[in-house]
Amino acid sequence: MKSFTIVISTILALGLTACVATENTPTPSTKIVKYQCLNSKSLIVSFIPSNNNDNGMAVINHGDKKSITLPNQVVASGFLYTNGKYTLRGKDQKVTWTIGKMMPIPCDTETAK
Repeated sequence: MKSFTIVISTILALGLTACVATENTPTPSTKIVKYQCLNSKSLIVSFIPSNNNDNGMAVINHGDKKSITLPNQVVASGFLYTNGKYTLRGKDQKVTWTIGKMMPIPCDTETAK
């Protein structure tokens, strides 16, 4: 009985360790892309793939401002990430970045130029 308790304790400890390790580990398939926009600003976008609970998201870093997390929206072609105020829409190498009701700002990947 004592050895059974030790085995169960060891299995539980290993299971909890595995959960902690994977929770803090970045997703290996996260894609980071740098865009240069026509207004001379740049965006660094981390595209985080979907999991069982969502459709994925994009984390936008633009200049010295706080990063913005946008949920993915399902579209027929290309991609769309928006939270209502901020929108990143694109296809292939080109995107548009929109803040509120401002005109969309065209951006292109730095490697595409």
